[in-house]
Amino acid sequence: MDMDLGKIRLRAKGSAGGHNGIKSIANHLNTQNFNRLKFGISHPKHTHQAVIDFVLGKFGEDEQVELAAGVGKSLDIFEDFAAGDDIQTLMNHYN
Repeated sequence: MDMDLGKIRLRAKGSAGGHNGIKSIANHLNTQNFNRLKFGISHPKHTHQAVIDFVLGKFGEDEQVELAAGVGKSLDIFEDFAAGDDIQTLMNHYN
């Protein structure tokens, strides 16, 4: 939620940063040393909206352009990674 909708950020390792899914992965792998692709979803537009409802909610029609751009960039990153680019090269190119 700390990044704009569709913004992509790669990291080679790091803490969970409060993200329960990342905490779970780190616990199962017994390490925090794994690559991450972070995908921004922005913030709730209405201050009264519960975070859980926002995170699990649907994207609006007005958000589709940013969403599609982020998904497209993510696919490019996955293709480059599968082709053999290392995480540092990918971070230099995409971050």
